[in-house]
Amino acid sequence: MPEITEGTGDRQLVFHFPPEWQAIKYDALDGFYKTVVQRAPLDFKAVDILARSPLDTFIWIEIKDCAGYEAENSHRFSQQDSAELVASKAWIEEQGWKKQIIAKRAKPYLADEVAKKVVDTLMGLVTSIRHNDDTLLPFHAALNTQKLDVVLFLTLNYTPKDYNRLAIRLSDVIRKRLHFLRLNQVTVCNEQSIPPNAGWSVTRNAA
Repeated sequence: MPEITEGTGDRQLVFHFPPEWQAIKYDALDGFYKTVVQRAPLDFKAVDILARSPLDTFIWIEIKDCAGYEAENSHRFSQQDSAELVASKAWIEEQGWKKQIIAKRAKPYLADEVAKKVVDTLMGLVTSIRHNDDTLLPFHAALNTQKLDVVLFLTLNYTPKDYNRLAIRLSDVIRKRLHFLRLNQVTVCNEQSIPPNAGWSVTRNAA
C-alpha cells in the first residue's frame, strides 16, 4: 500500500492509498521537482502529492496542516488585503512610486497559492517529458485527460460549520481560477471530511 508522509513529529500526516494505486511525493527532496524544476529562476511551485487510481483518475493533493496555527494563517483565508497592506499601498501611491514598487502579501491568499501550484505542477510534468524522466511517467497522462482532481487538504481547529463555510469558499475560488484547465473537481477537506468514495485516507502519527 503506497504511503506518503508529510511533516514531522506530532505534525506528521500519513496519506494512505490502495495497493493498486500509484502515488508519489512530488516535492520530495530527491525528486524531479526539487532537483530540476525548482532550480529554474522562475519561482515554480509544486503540489505535494500526485496520485493515480486504476481507473486513470489523477488526484493532486496540496497539504496545509494549519491546526493550532489559525491566528498566524487567518490572513491567508481571505481575499481582502490586511490593514497593513492597504496602508502600504496608499503610502507608495502618495510617494508617486506606484509604477516602480508593488506592495503585496508575504504569503498569498490560499486559493491563489493552490491555483499557482497546480499550474506550475503541470509545467513540471511537461518539463519531465522533455528531460525523459521516468519517475513521473505514470503521471504524464494527467496532461491529456479531464479526469484530474485537485484536493486542498487543510487542517484547522474550526467547528465543522466554520470549516465547511471556509472550504466551500476556497474550493469555489480555486475552481474559478483553474476553470481554463477543465478539471474534474476541486475539493477542500480534512481528516473528517474526505469524501467517502475518495479511495485514500489520512492518519496523524502520535509524537
